[in-house]
Formats: sequence, C-alpha cells, structure tokens
Amino acid sequence: MWKNAAFGRHFLCAKASFPGFRGLQSLNDVTLLTIVCSQPVRCAVVRRILMNKNELVSAVAEKAGLSKAQATEAVDAVFTSIEGALSGGDDLRLVGFGTFSVSRREASKGRNPSTGAEVDIPARNVPKFTPGKGLKDAVNKR
Repeated sequence: MWKNAAFGRHFLCAKASFPGFRGLQSLNDVTLLTIVCSQPVRCAVVRRILMNKNELVSAVAEKAGLSKAQATEAVDAVFTSIEGALSGGDDLRLVGFGTFSVSRREASKGRNPSTGAEVDIPARNVPKFTPGKGLKDAVNKR
C-alpha cells in the first residue's frame, strides 16, 4: 500500500475525495489519478500502477545485495541481451517466466485521424512477450 504520493505519479484509488489531483478518469469503481502536488493521498485503498527503471534497479540491488551501480549494470546487461537476441531474429525463452519473440506485421493502410487521409503503414518487425505459467500463476496469486 502506498500512502503518500510522489510528484506526477499514477495511482489507483477507490475514493477520489481529496485535494491535489488532476486528470480524473472513471474506471468502473476505481479511479485513476495523476497526482500533481506533494500532498499525501487521503485514500483508504491506494496501489501504485507503475515501476520505472530506477525502482527496478533499487529492487534488484536490495534483493541481490549489490550496490546500485552494480545493479544498474546488471539490469542494463539483461536489457541489452534481450534486445540483441531479438534484433538477431532469435527467441528468448525463460522457463517459468515467459518468451520474448519477434512478430512480423505486414504493410497495411491506415487513416490520419486529423485529416482523414489514407496513409500507408510499412511492414515491420515488432517485439512480443508471452508470459509463462510461473509468471501467470504469480500474478494471479491472491
């Protein structure tokens, strides 16, 4: 549970009756808030919906007993290795976690939303991630 909001972070909140928020969108019974001030969130149920690279590095450093510099190098090495495998046309299978692969999108026609003009969208390769059973089970564990 996150009780205080950092500047400009995104949170899910069950009640939106407090000052200091902007960009209110209704998501059924949950509300997405973008906090734009440094005041604490006054809400019963608050959950972060974003983890950035710095927070990932901090988590890796803490769990592996590394310095932040070493954890940054390790995280960057993992990302570079995944990128290298995919750019070389290989799939990367991590048993229990998931599979990174490259999918081919054929050329298609689209429309410019502001003018309505038809636009050619070129064929391209796109990265794809398919979660494994272990990750699915961990995410759905309550």
